[in-house]
Amino acid sequence: MSLTLNEFIKKLKAKEFKKITIAAGAGISVAAGLSDYRSKDTGLYDQLKKFNLSNPEQVYDINVFRKNPQLYYSVCKEFGTHNLNLQPTLAHQFIYHLDRNDQLLNCFTQNIDGLELVAGIRESKVIQVHGHRRTASCIDCKKTYCVKTFYQNVDKNEIMKCVDCNGLIKPDVVFFGQSLPQLYFQKLPEIQLSDLVIIMGTSLQVQPFSNMIYRINENVPIVLINKETNLKRLDPINNKLLIKGDIQDIISSIMKQL
Repeated sequence: MSLTLNEFIKKLKAKEFKKITIAAGAGISVAAGLSDYRSKDTGLYDQLKKFNLSNPEQVYDINVFRKNPQLYYSVCKEFGTHNLNLQPTLAHQFIYHLDRNDQLLNCFTQNIDGLELVAGIRESKVIQVHGHRRTASCIDCKKTYCVKTFYQNVDKNEIMKCVDCNGLIKPDVVFFGQSLPQLYFQKLPEIQLSDLVIIMGTSLQVQPFSNMIYRINENVPIVLINKETNLKRLDPINNKLLIKGDIQDIISSIMKQL
């Protein structure tokens, strides 16, 4: 039997859920001033149409970056995706609340903004599946660089190259064609220890992140909080609660009842 919204909030408040796994996507950072990727018209991929790409994901393809790094530089500059001074949203504060109450097992996030850590969530609980932008590295020799220096080059439209091997430098974000962090694969089996899984701000379209749900035990309830809740990947799952709407509004309502 599926969990109801009232049951979900009641059990959260009573701390009946003690091993909650969070799966978070770009939607939880929209209120911080970032675009998500796939929302119609407002999503980053729709906004990238001006670049006349056959596939907007090319911006984040490592092979395309090798051939044409200027494309990524232009997108960073155009959409302000290199803003390092963002503040956590209510969704991040909600996850922090769970962590502070020792209810958080792990937070798997697709986001590279690092706002989970800014919110105070313990680093040991945060798995940044698609990397982060706290540092930058050479894509060839892996030498580490200050990411602020990289973004200064973005603002000047100057391609930054490694002083050791002349390789291209980019933030430590996982591009298509690159391997996910080892920590993701180390932590992934722990999802089977969950007594609740909350999915927020993601349409579950990017693999292998989206395949995590198939590791969840059948008796464990899944709560989806998102603008769009008609996700085919969740169709076979019976024990689910779908909460559709603005994430800020939904989380605000939930937090007031905890």
